[in-house]
Amino acid sequence: MALETVDDKRTFVGNDGSLMTLMRIDGARKIVGGVELEELNEGARIALAPYLDRAGHAFQVWFVRDPDGAPTSVARALQPAEKAASAIGLELDDLFNERKRRLPSYLAAEGLYMALWTRPVSLTKSQAEQAKKEAGDFLKGQPKNVRGMRLAFTPENIRSRHLGFITSMQQDMSALGLRCELMEVHEALRTIRTAVYPDTIDNQWKPSLPGDPTPSRGLDGGEKNDISALIWPTLSQQMFNRDAEQISPTAVRVGDLLFTGVDLTLAPEEVQAFSALLSRLTENRMPWRISFLFEGGGADQISMKGIFASLLTWASDDNKRINNAIKQLKASTIEGETIVKFRVSFATWAKVDEEKVLRERGAVLLRAIEGWGHCQASDMAGDPLEGVMSSGLGLAVRSTAPAGIAPIKDAVYWLPWGRAANPWKAGPVLFRTPDGKPWPYQPGSSQQTSWIDLVFAPPGYGKSVLMNTINLACCLAPGTSTGSAKLPRIAIIDIGPSSSGLVSLMQEALPEGRKHEAMYKRLQMRPDNAINPFDTQLGSRHPLPSERAFIVNLLTLLATPLGQPNPYDGMSDLVGIVVDEMYKMFSEAGMPRPYSQGDDTTVDQYIKDHNISLQEKPTWWEVVDALHDSGNEHGAMLAQRYAVPVLQDVVVAARSRAVEDLFADTKIPTGESVIVAFTRMISGSIREYPILASPTRFDIGGARVCALDLDEVAPRGGASADRQTAVMYMLARYVLARDYFLNEEVLKSFTPSYRPFHMARIRELRESPKRLIYDEFHRTGAADAVRAQVKIDIREGRKWGVQICLASQLLDDFDDQMVDQATGIWILGAGSEGAVKECTERFALGATAKFVLRHRLSGPTSAGAPLMAVLSLKDGRYEQFLVNTLGPVELWAMSTTAEDAEIRKRLYNRVGPRTARSRLAERFPSGSAKGEIERRVASMAESADDGLDEEAANSLIDVIVEELVQMRSTEELEAQSGGKLAEVAGYGKPKGSGGERKGKPRKGPSKGKRPPAGAKKKRRQVPAE
Repeated sequence: MALETVDDKRTFVGNDGSLMTLMRIDGARKIVGGVELEELNEGARIALAPYLDRAGHAFQVWFVRDPDGAPTSVARALQPAEKAASAIGLELDDLFNERKRRLPSYLAAEGLYMALWTRPVSLTKSQAEQAKKEAGDFLKGQPKNVRGMRLAFTPENIRSRHLGFITSMQQDMSALGLRCELMEVHEALRTIRTAVYPDTIDNQWKPSLPGDPTPSRGLDGGEKNDISALIWPTLSQQMFNRDAEQISPTAVRVGDLLFTGVDLTLAPEEVQAFSALLSRLTENRMPWRISFLFEGGGADQISMKGIFASLLTWASDDNKRINNAIKQLKASTIEGETIVKFRVSFATWAKVDEEKVLRERGAVLLRAIEGWGHCQASDMAGDPLEGVMSSGLGLAVRSTAPAGIAPIKDAVYWLPWGRAANPWKAGPVLFRTPDGKPWPYQPGSSQQTSWIDLVFAPPGYGKSVLMNTINLACCLAPGTSTGSAKLPRIAIIDIGPSSSGLVSLMQEALPEGRKHEAMYKRLQMRPDNAINPFDTQLGSRHPLPSERAFIVNLLTLLATPLGQPNPYDGMSDLVGIVVDEMYKMFSEAGMPRPYSQGDDTTVDQYIKDHNISLQEKPTWWEVVDALHDSGNEHGAMLAQRYAVPVLQDVVVAARSRAVEDLFADTKIPTGESVIVAFTRMISGSIREYPILASPTRFDIGGARVCALDLDEVAPRGGASADRQTAVMYMLARYVLARDYFLNEEVLKSFTPSYRPFHMARIRELRESPKRLIYDEFHRTGAADAVRAQVKIDIREGRKWGVQICLASQLLDDFDDQMVDQATGIWILGAGSEGAVKECTERFALGATAKFVLRHRLSGPTSAGAPLMAVLSLKDGRYEQFLVNTLGPVELWAMSTTAEDAEIRKRLYNRVGPRTARSRLAERFPSGSAKGEIERRVASMAESADDGLDEEAANSLIDVIVEELVQMRSTEELEAQSGGKLAEVAGYGKPKGSGGERKGKPRKGPSKGKRPPAGAKKKRRQVPAE
């Protein structure tokens, strides 16, 4: 290894004075296909050419893909979510275990890095001489150091060159749309070591470097005045702590793994994109890595090779071809093209007892390389260990691969620019790219300035499952629990049972005594579901400004003629005055409602329990204050329901003298006064909407994850149905989320005795993540009042830390303003060609993204539901093609299909949720029993003489449930057998050692050589992926 020490927090120093910085490249922010790759390559050519037109700089592009590392990657990505679940008290082990068991088969750990080198040869002759003198002077004063890390002297001129180089490279790569980061030396060295020992991917090893506390080491055996034991060990001592040995001419053992290296010996005739090689190797699910090493001064190589090739043109047809290739390279140089020197090395590996597997993987790797544009490659290095180490990361600027030369435009075309970038290293949602790169997602992340999600897809494309996945992730987000073990606040307004599975999962995962924190409620137009929109915050005689605005909007909606988009002139002004007058009427300054024993027996009992003595004619407000003063906040809230106005009181307030004096002479086009029209329409609403006409009886209690299903109260068809749907959406938003927008500024609205209570509530609300979901949003198309409220929520959500999600079937279902402010666009299917065009233009998508919209978003399969995510983050916009892959346990927990939900509910009742999910997952691994039901129905219809009996068809669910009750899942059998079932099946069988090791162990590699290679190349356009 050429690295000796560090110069600063991002820079290593080599044994020849070279400086090296490691840069992590997460990938491209947008979907990359043929068109985008051409743009990336051109930008990379322009960025890299100034540093490679002469000797002095080198860079290594290094990529690794390791399916064997997928379990570790999945576990690491899910670890924060598991910790959050444990802190909150959610028992979701079966779900997490299934993710760890299922997802790795679709994934592979990946890494992409650039090692950026600045070499002493970049200095001028005078600068080099001055640097040599300064280094000599520096070393003269150093104490003896035989075994410790050398303290390097770095001349300022090479340091400044390197700083300019790495800064420019990071800026240029970022400008190309790549997410990249210059790595700190501890993290960089850990990454370099993991490349040497891939089985340490989850190791928490940390190097000891200058600036760290010096480690304690023994002083025995050292020379006199030797300070080796007092300073940091050398990087080689720290890095290479496992032995290595040659096993065969092509295989070596490094630590606990066997490796075989492959070098590119003849460059491709056709310059193909990296994706072509990746696709060949992805099918085989084998670990492999590739190192592209580029050095400047490639043009200098042409002259020497040209001399020898010209002398030997009479002797060899191959030399004639080489001579012709050199002539073409010279022509490119004359045209201003930079010529680079390159070496390409590969490696694959297997477990120490799997020599046969290693041979097979090596053969696959060779075939894939040779098929990558008709290359030539060899696994026979002069030193196989050195050949393997040539594909290591950041160790040195050398390789056993023969040097080739190529125009920079061809060289950059090989590189893996098109991998999908991801701003999150971990997250409770684990998406993947179609070719298996893990893509964690963290909803509500601080990497976004606001959290406005729009989700749309045709029915059956996985929209509900995606939303449930993200909603569950909100419950498992790091920081969800602030030490009080509480769930976040999630309010779901839906039409249909889409969220019932999620709520059921949450209820069953919560411990006894807390299951009420998750609630699914199907709202019905009945008095026992009454929601009074005129309720106020505890102790408050008047609504807060935001609550008043909601009430005015609701009453204005009720006072708008059916089929008309706007109310009569003067109506909005009237409504505001009526609201203020109504609350004044029922406060202590007016005619407060008298307390009546028997209206609420719970309140009556609370009064007795606290020995509260009431005045002769008490009012409900007195009861509220008395219960609050006694510390019974729940009782005070119940009592306040009878103290505030109800919808009938709106009519009374509208006919008050204060209102009559202002609006008596205001007429509407029908000829009647605006007051008469208003009271007429409100009276009609009292009859039509009994849910609005009495004190609140619908209570979400202590529910924190709450879904309200409006299916029964949100009809379709006609102006009357549209209005009712709008009213119900507004009412649902009010009852679920009105507290989300509270803050300390409202405290002055409360009397001093209530402020401590509200301060504690507001503090807890501010600390809790909050999410508000409007599903089936197309049903609000004729509801301007609802959409106006949603726009307010979107504008103010960031300020109060509220995530907003709107879900529908088409992009057209959202207003332009909503689309403009969205920070997360989730497309699971565009539908028509017109929708594809609209999405492409609206979101400025690239050519490959348009191709994905048209051809790749085709609905869920057994491997998951494909989607396109367009996310706005602080560091830019991300546009990615992803797959939401869930296991059958999770799919069954969240299924929204009517038949599946019924089976799940019945089986939950019979055998318990966890057992039920285990059996359903094993019996129906697709996540649904609908196909089986349809098959049995068809079979019964064919065998029935007189056709299928309806009762027999309806009993199929009972039959399937009974079958599931009688079965035992593998998990249950394994538990009963005490772990012996897996051993009998061969799962737990211990593996052998794989035979004796051959060859002599050794620590360090030696350099091998091969003759140089060159080839004529032609480029090929890459099709859109």
